[in-house]
Amino acid sequence: MLGEPLVNRMSGELSLLYDLFLLRPRWRLRLERELLADWFRHRFGPAARVPAGDYLTAFVTDLDRLADRYRDCETRVSAIAGELEDALLPPAGATAHRHHVDRARVTALIDRYGLDEPAVCNPDLMIAAADREHLEHGEPTLVVGDLHAMDDHLSHGSIAPSSNRPFPRSRPRRPSSTHDCSHRTRPWPTSPSAT
Repeated sequence: MLGEPLVNRMSGELSLLYDLFLLRPRWRLRLERELLADWFRHRFGPAARVPAGDYLTAFVTDLDRLADRYRDCETRVSAIAGELEDALLPPAGATAHRHHVDRARVTALIDRYGLDEPAVCNPDLMIAAADREHLEHGEPTLVVGDLHAMDDHLSHGSIAPSSNRPFPRSRPRRPSSTHDCSHRTRPWPTSPSAT
């Protein structure tokens, strides 16, 4: 069982990494949810209750008309991703074996573009400790192997955008120096072209 110091490091120090990983999906989901909510209001009316089959049929029928709006979403997400890559990647042609990432620059991007869009980030985390004492006091090295964004099928279902309800926050957001995304879940389906 992990001790509190190590759990605090995993949720505190690594939360910036989680927010970086989820930045693009959160923006895509936010923009596409807004797009679909707007489409739904115009197609069916603001308070309509529509059977799933009718909703899906209408969506497929209107997909060609929605394509430009999906492209606009992708353009906005790509612009944010470009800024993020500029902050994270070494300059073109760099030959150094190591590259220092300016944490303040990355934190500023998260503060600028970060969303309270619910999301689940499931990391594959390796923990390396010299001995049990280092592990118990939360002092080991944390190595992230992979990050996985998870879907909640209730909030990601094909008719979820029609509700367009805000998600309640389970607790206040921490100051920007300690990002925490552990209380967020990723809503809404992505565009038909995004996989």
